[in-house]
Amino acid sequence: MFLVRDKSNGTLYAMKVLKKDYIIKKNQVEHTKTERSVLSYIHHPFVVGLNMAFQTVDKLFLVLDYCPGGELFFHLGKVGRFPEERSKFYAAQITLALEYVHKMDVIYRWVPFHLYRIMMDPFSY
Repeated sequence: MFLVRDKSNGTLYAMKVLKKDYIIKKNQVEHTKTERSVLSYIHHPFVVGLNMAFQTVDKLFLVLDYCPGGELFFHLGKVGRFPEERSKFYAAQITLALEYVHKMDVIYRWVPFHLYRIMMDPFSY
């Protein structure tokens, strides 16, 4: 992942770079196509969105929403344990995201969520 900036408006994005030969070697071609497809039509405030995708001869690029708050796992590691109210807050957000993904008929290999895949904005959302 790389932090990138749109030169035209200054917006920050997270850019995921995938090497095509590695995807083929690991037999992940269909998974990668599905990831790109799903991310292109999922639009929910608690799910990272795909803003654009492009490719070169040897790489694929997915330009995603930037979440400057980092991973939930990182924040949990800092405090060791969240207070009950904060846990309920995060559980509710995750539930809403899962509910939305389910309503879109998406069954995706990272569901159930892992803490290192749950990203937060600067306001802990």
